[in-house]
Amino acid sequence: MINDKALSAKLLKGCEQLHVTLSDAQVLQLIHYIELIHKWNKVYNLTAITQPTQMLTHHILDALSILPWVRDGRLADIGAGAGLPGIVLAIAKPELAVTLVDSASKRSDFMQHVKAQLKLEHVAIVNARAEAVPASNPGFTSITWRALGTLTDVVQSTWQLADEHTHWLAMKGKYPQDELIALSPEVNVLEVSRLHVPGIDGERHIVVMAKKSVHPDNTAAA
Repeated sequence: MINDKALSAKLLKGCEQLHVTLSDAQVLQLIHYIELIHKWNKVYNLTAITQPTQMLTHHILDALSILPWVRDGRLADIGAGAGLPGIVLAIAKPELAVTLVDSASKRSDFMQHVKAQLKLEHVAIVNARAEAVPASNPGFTSITWRALGTLTDVVQSTWQLADEHTHWLAMKGKYPQDELIALSPEVNVLEVSRLHVPGIDGERHIVVMAKKSVHPDNTAAA
């Protein structure tokens, strides 16, 4: 059985360390979200993490750690899985329009359930591979992902979703030296910063990138 009071206290302490301020309603939403992951995980195998306290640190606080890099506007979460980090960001930043993209029907079904349960009207779910999502004009303000391929792979698969104002926000573990070297010169690396996530001992980094006017495989016009 989940101890909501203990989880809430741990969440608030972690937010204090991250310099993130949440309302009581937002705290309740995030705790409810953990409960939903915990319940559905038994059948849908959404995450390898099975303990609510670890879900709090490795999913919720991990997602909240990138808030300083999430700008207003529209965010796409690619390979969202159980909705991470997109649903957490949508709760913490309710003025943000969030699109969750995942190719697996069971994960998309779960995210639809979370959207309904938590009344996240500013969240949309797209059950498709990233490269199959139609281009939008203007592009997304931010495109984020974690544990999903190399920097080059995801940038290429989401190229049509970005414009010159878009920032790619890649959540990584160890400093991705080889992946950074492998990036096309048509991708600008704006920042690589170490993240300090309460309760996580391993390395965490965020890589912020933007595009130039030419596609990395040179199929787009200059």
